[in-house]
Amino acid sequence: MAVSKKFSIGNVIDKVGSGDCFMAGLIYGLYRKNVALDIINYASAAAVGKLQELGDATSQTVDQVKTRI
Repeated sequence: MAVSKKFSIGNVIDKVGSGDCFMAGLIYGLYRKNVALDIINYASAAAVGKLQELGDATSQTVDQVKTRI
């Protein structure tokens, strides 16, 4: 079992698309054959980043998500 680290979220701009970003992060981690903890942390960081963006699409890069971790 893997549990992601806790992320501090200030102001939530939009929730739309955050679940999709989480799932995309899971798929990305599985595709890259990362270990479970890295997968869940990446997926969570992607979802948290999406909360800071307006609209249903994200403009985050892989490096931006990794920096958030």
